Amino acid sequence: MSGYQFFHIETYARIPSRTGKKQSVIGLVREAERHPNACLHIESPKKPTQLFGKHPSIVADDIIKLSEQALDSKGRKLRTDAQVLLAGVASYPIQCEQVTLDCPKLQKWLTLNLAFLKAEYGNALKSVILHLDENYPHIHFYCHPDLDGESKLNIRDIHCGMKLRDSVPDKGIGSGKLRSRLYKQAMRDQQDRYHQQVGVECGLARIGPKTRKLTRKEWVYEQQNAKRQQALLELEKANVQKLKDIELKQSKSLELVRKNTQVLKLIEQENLEKASIPQGFFSASKHKLHYLKGKLEQSVSRETKLKNKVLAEKEKVKTLELDKKRISSKLSKQEQKIESLENKVSNLIVKIDALTQGIKSWKNKYYQFIASINLKGKPTTNKNNNYEGSYDV
Repeated sequence: MSGYQFFHIETYARIPSRTGKKQSVIGLVREAERHPNACLHIESPKKPTQLFGKHPSIVADDIIKLSEQALDSKGRKLRTDAQVLLAGVASYPIQCEQVTLDCPKLQKWLTLNLAFLKAEYGNALKSVILHLDENYPHIHFYCHPDLDGESKLNIRDIHCGMKLRDSVPDKGIGSGKLRSRLYKQAMRDQQDRYHQQVGVECGLARIGPKTRKLTRKEWVYEQQNAKRQQALLELEKANVQKLKDIELKQSKSLELVRKNTQVLKLIEQENLEKASIPQGFFSASKHKLHYLKGKLEQSVSRETKLKNKVLAEKEKVKTLELDKKRISSKLSKQEQKIESLENKVSNLIVKIDALTQGIKSWKNKYYQFIASINLKGKPTTNKNNNYEGSYDV
């Protein structure tokens, strides 16, 4: 899979925003459930696939009931424009025409997303649905807090950006900028967590090419690097599983050898003449022990080879990380050069504007000088059209 991740969250109130940019909770879930006249931008609406929890409309009813019971910080009824529902979307980078619901890669992406959302929001996660009727497959998820002991409904408890931002009081000089920085940092950290738990596993880049102004060559290299990281991660998991299987076989072999050794010692201690031991028992047991020891040595050799492979793959990952750092350094230098050139161009434009104004000023003075001269003749000029200061009368 190639492309970059898309993960976005937003909060909603019981009524639409004043600017009309954000829907109400009811309008949001009606569009998600593809109600008639609620999704006019979709050519052929299809019912969503429920992946987790309740239907979005039930979640909307629940949060509206809780909002009606909730109180604000001053003990009054909660305002209808207070943010009470957190909703988000995550998009799959391959078009719907090229993928089906039973595609293993899509199923893996869905499984990883569900695991990430459960870890990120816990019991606040109420619903997850899948849409396959637009250009790209994507999921919508819905979360809301519960009433606390003081009948408060704090959306910041489940919104990482708001939670970190509100850890600093909105008072004092510079607090606004600090709160804004904290909010942005928390949102970036969430994107990083999503990339580590979903993006890397699926071979997706953290940020797209346009945001960082990458060239086509640099973007292709980054996509290939993401695929290599995914392949290395899968290989490392497979190697770890093989090592576990080998260790299990080794432990079973050792246990069997130990038991056989104990049996032989007990038999040797007994009276061999009175014991009814089949002929050739000891030779067969010794042969079996020799065979098991050989198997054990083979298992140890395989384990050593696998460990060496894992170390080699880790070295490759380190090399890729160094390449990534070098490319990032080159990009930062290019951005600095571009910024320097833009500043130079701006300075030249200012100088050109000043020269243009100076020329206009001198033209006006020249015309005023000509108009102020009230002579019958014309000024005489030399061959080079320069004024000599004398006039023909």
